[in-house]
Order: sequence, then C-alpha cells, then structure tokens
Amino acid sequence: ECIYLNPPSQGGTDEYANLRIVHKDIKSLIYSNDVKIIKSLIDLFDCRAPAKIAKLNKWRAKAGLEAINLITINQTLK
Repeated sequence: ECIYLNPPSQGGTDEYANLRIVHKDIKSLIYSNDVKIIKSLIDLFDCRAPAKIAKLNKWRAKAGLEAINLITINQTLK
C-alpha cells in the first residue's frame, strides 16, 4: 500500500518523493484506532522495540492520530 510521508492536509503532494510503500497491515497499524487491532498487529510484526514504536508513532502523528503506548494497550486489554 502507498502512504504519504506528509499528508495532503499538511501540505504534502502526490510527488514520488512524498510517497512510501508499506505492507497493508502496517498501514492498518498506522491508521487504526482500535486497541485490539493495534495489539494484534504489533504482535504479528514483532514491533515492540522502542525504535519501531517510535517510527510508527511518527507516522501516526503525521496522520493526526494518538501515539501508541504499549503499557496503556496492555492495561486496556486485561
């Protein structure tokens, strides 16, 4: 799937340099607000490393979404 590095809502364009190809499930992880989906995709792709979460959160921030917090997600699902 193709996503914007900088979304059009933030001045991004359709130019090649502003587009990134990601796995369709990673795109779901970036744009999802459902805690169960986020948790299952983090587990599926083994994205628990702080650097990986930071990268996901960078993409989520650009999309105007709340950052992923593993502690909060785990507590919510208990």
